[in-house]
Amino acid sequence: KVDEVRALRDICLGNCRLLYGSERFKFYDISIAEDQDSMTFCAILTCNQEGVTKFLRKEVSNCPIRAVRGMVHRLQTDTAILFTKYDVGSQFTGQQAFTNKTTQRFELISSNGNDRYQAADDDTNGLKYHSPPRCPRAASTTPQQFRRREPLSYDDL
Repeated sequence: KVDEVRALRDICLGNCRLLYGSERFKFYDISIAEDQDSMTFCAILTCNQEGVTKFLRKEVSNCPIRAVRGMVHRLQTDTAILFTKYDVGSQFTGQQAFTNKTTQRFELISSNGNDRYQAADDDTNGLKYHSPPRCPRAASTTPQQFRRREPLSYDDL
């Protein structure tokens, strides 16, 4: 049973990255809890980013595997909606869809567009990287340098 839950979890997390975004320091996980009074299990999908946790989805069943299966089924159904919007070679960033509070239907965010790179559909060189480029770190300073206010020379770098 543990292997089945692990496999379902992997499917779930892949769909989460497509639907809710895969920004740096944004992590998804499934937690399973049992309510011993009612003998039911609850699978909760969580998103963690920069020290904040949010519950995204919840599925309740009398079996933990059924609860996770139900959540994965809903995520796959919602991801299929995303696949109808984009085609092979499409690039997109951030969250793509949400559950409407009034209608309880899963809806795509219409303002998110296709940032398609003009190359072959399976060319990954066009993936955009928006963060500053990585470079070597500067040499560390000692407390004595701070007290005397000595600037670092370029030779120290």
